[in-house]
Amino acid sequence: MRPLKIAAADDERGVLLLLKSILSKMDGIQLVGVSENAATAIELVKSQKPDLALLDIELPDMKGIELAEKLRLIKPDLYIDIHYRS
Repeated sequence: MRPLKIAAADDERGVLLLLKSILSKMDGIQLVGVSENAATAIELVKSQKPDLALLDIELPDMKGIELAEKLRLIKPDLYIDIHYRS
């Protein structure tokens, strides 16, 4: 069985480091890339074709909801989780 491919976008490096640390310890998971902005996240999804995208609600260049809509145009079957910190 192939691993679940995950891409993550968050403008806080600490969050990305935490995600990398957690996901690297999980069997059946492959973190295919991380991004600190929407533009790079779009390129990441185009090139890596992840199964799941973990998105921050607010990125420097775009809102997470808008990014999710753009990513669905690129990969309609992409699962998306948008998160925020309170």
